[in-house]
Formats: sequence, structure tokens, C-alpha cells
Amino acid sequence: MLAKRPSPSSSKAKHNASDQVSAVLNPVRGYRDQLRRSGVQPKDHARENLKKIKETQRRIKEEKEAAAQQATPVPFKLKKFANVESRITKGRQQQQQQQDGQESPREEDTRPTHKFLRKGERCHLPAGPPATSSNQNGAAESSARPLSGRSGATLRTRERLKDPVPKANELNTLAPRTNKNYIQNNARDVLARNQARRDRENAQRALLERASAKQHANFGRVPTYLLKRQAEILQAEARRAELDAGGCPPGMALMDEQERLRTLASLRQSADVTMNDLRKMPLTLGSMALRKRKEELEKQLEEQEAAIEIFSKDKVFLYE
Repeated sequence: MLAKRPSPSSSKAKHNASDQVSAVLNPVRGYRDQLRRSGVQPKDHARENLKKIKETQRRIKEEKEAAAQQATPVPFKLKKFANVESRITKGRQQQQQQQDGQESPREEDTRPTHKFLRKGERCHLPAGPPATSSNQNGAAESSARPLSGRSGATLRTRERLKDPVPKANELNTLAPRTNKNYIQNNARDVLARNQARRDRENAQRALLERASAKQHANFGRVPTYLLKRQAEILQAEARRAELDAGGCPPGMALMDEQERLRTLASLRQSADVTMNDLRKMPLTLGSMALRKRKEELEKQLEEQEAAIEIFSKDKVFLYE
């Protein structure tokens, strides 16, 4: 007797069952694991980023080396000043020559002639502010006066380090001295400030005493808002006592109506959110995580519906 050949539908069902078991035992671990199982090697992003960083560093290094190898561009200069020597460069060269004890021949040609004073001519000069300038000019001329031998050349090229010391008649007159006693003045200022502070404190103390002595018309009476609040508290206690007498179990208290309505609205809103999340779930749950998520949502929805049913009653009792 020949064996019965299995139908294509039964073999396909067995294949699907084996796929589901393998998916449970060895679930797919992310998108990259799915690529590996499909035979595709996932891209190594860290390696690609490191490669790009190295290429960028190499390119920047080559650009810096190329910029360093390029010649420094010649600064712009007008044609009419092309053959003009810089004054700064010329001054630096002259200063260097003076320090080395050498003189430029151009300086000897352009050096001005000095006029020296003879003996007794200083007495006939006019007195006053010009004496300072003449003294400085005389000192400058004496510093530049040629002397015989090597010392003359050295003094001629020596630079002045500081101005000469002024004479007694060239100094400004000082202000007249005053016999002011700063210690006594400071003591008077301190005493005056202390007295002003004490006066302010006394004035504030007197103002507080007058304010405390003055009493308003309703002094000693209970305010109206406190009486109103006490009446509301008594009414709430009486209402609670009536409800307790109407069948409240021992050890429990009746929930306030406003609080019950707020809790009921919050529960209904939470149930709507859970229902929306449950509706967004896919029809075929191919992974264990999706099944677990669906079970959690269904359990949460059942709890919320049970709570809504409890708080929908007219009276809700809570444990004290």
C-alpha cells in the first residue's frame, strides 16, 4: 500500500511553525544582525569615519606644506616711491653705525654747525623760562662737542640716557603749607555720623511705638472669613456623618464627589491612551517583544476598565 503524499499546505504550515520556533529561540538582534543573516555584510561606520578623519588630516597637512612653500608676495608699492629708501630702515642703520663707533659720511656733510658760548656770555642771557631750553641746548652741544683722541669720538656717538637734573631756580614753587589737623576732623566726622544714625534709630522706634499703640475698630474680634471657613468645615463634617450613618462600612470613609469625578475622568483618559496604543500594534506579532507588549497593554486596559467601573458608582468608599 502506497504512503500518502503530504499536501503542500501542510508542509508550508510545518515550515512556518519551525520558523516561529527558531525566531523564539534565536531572535533577530537588530538591523545589522538581520543583514548578516540575509548574507549582507553590514557597513563598519566607525572604520569609515576613522578613514575620513585620516584623509582630512592628510589633506590639511598637504595644504599647509604647499602654503609654506609658496614665496611671500611682494608688498604693494607705488611706482613713484619704488626707489625711495625707508626712513625707518635708514634710522636703524644709523643707530647701528653709532653703536659700532662708526659715522656715516652723509652725517658729516649734513651735521649743523654749533655755536658755543664764550666765557662770561651766560651772564648777559635773559632770565626766565628760556633758560631751561638754553641749558638743555648747551648740554646737548657739550655732549656733541668734539674732543681730541678716541674719547672725542666715543662721546660724540654716545646717546643721552636721561634728561639733566634741573637747577633750583628752574623748579616750580610748592603750595603753601596749611595747619590742618586731619585727626580731629576725622573724629568730628565719625561722631557726627554716629549721632545721625542714633537719631534715625530713635525716630524709627518712636514710629513703631505709635503704630502699636494705635488700634483699629475691630480689634479683638474674629474676622468674617474665619467664621465662614469654620461654618464650611462644620457643614462638611455633618454631611460626612450623615453618609456614615447611611451605610458606610466600619474603617472606611466616603470619597468626595468632586474627587471621584476627577479620578474617573483621569481613568477614562488613560484607558483611551492604552486603547490607542493597542490599536497601533501590528496584526502579525513576529517577535517576542511585540507579544509581551501586547499582553502588558491588554492587562493594563483590563485594570483601567475595572477601576472605571468602580468609580462610576454613586458612592465610593475608601479605607481610612
